[in-house]
Amino acid sequence: MKRYLLLLLAPLLLAAQSYIPLTATQTGVDGENLADTPLSDPIHMEASGYITNQLSLTFAVTAGTSTRIQVTCYESELKTSAYAQVSFCDTAPTSNCQPDVREYTLADYTAVGGVLYIPSRWGIKKAFAKCSADDPDDGNGTVVITGTRSWQ
Repeated sequence: MKRYLLLLLAPLLLAAQSYIPLTATQTGVDGENLADTPLSDPIHMEASGYITNQLSLTFAVTAGTSTRIQVTCYESELKTSAYAQVSFCDTAPTSNCQPDVREYTLADYTAVGGVLYIPSRWGIKKAFAKCSADDPDDGNGTVVITGTRSWQ
């Protein structure tokens, strides 16, 4: 009986460990100008029958005159509206929360073929997510967003 139960649960366990790729076509950010604060298309965290709660994104930056980028993600139960910025909450009894805006200094990364690959991992609690990249100094760098979604 235990063997049959394991056989029935095996596909679910494997699916839980899957990393589902996200291409630049799926994110909708493929060579966009960082000064324009490109925002990804909605990323369905439950697509293809896989419920996921983590986005592991790669921001491929061609720096140009940009020296830093700020990354922000938003989440919603609806695909088309009601997106709220992902927040970071501390563990204090009063649970102080603040917007999770991450800044990356481009000089901290080594270019490969002229491109800087910046990893960024986000915990997502809702069905849909969108993420943006911005050069707050409005340099002329560009970005491509790819990654994976998974259950962690």
